[in-house]
Amino acid sequence: MTTKSPNPEDPAIDVQQMLLPVPASDGFRLLTDELRPLLDDERYAGNALELFLIKGDSMVSEPRHPSDLCPGDWVVVRLGDTRVNDSGLFVVFDGHGLIAKHVSRIATTSRVRITSNDPRVLAQEVDEADARIMGRIVARWQRLH
Repeated sequence: MTTKSPNPEDPAIDVQQMLLPVPASDGFRLLTDELRPLLDDERYAGNALELFLIKGDSMVSEPRHPSDLCPGDWVVVRLGDTRVNDSGLFVVFDGHGLIAKHVSRIATTSRVRITSNDPRVLAQEVDEADARIMGRIVARWQRLH
């Protein structure tokens, strides 16, 4: 994560993965219906699920990979699931906004590494307690071109 201006008009913000929460009541009923199997899964009981729209391209690799999170993709985030056992995709607060990143545990330490798919965005290593992880990304919808 790099320090960026919170101003969305700032072109430098484009390399960050900005996420916007979208309540299901805002006309996304079809998306909510698609989520029903995930909502009924007992593994997610007690955890709030929230939809986010991906903006920015820090989670897009070159060449592109099927697991990239591209601008316009929707992700489902299990809020409160903040444990980093090995690695995974998480929503992290970077001081300016919410971003989607890979978070992995650094062996034999209490530190985690936060990385993007875009190699131009520098990785960060922080104490897990300071990472400000908001939740785990558990599903994604991609646009078909």
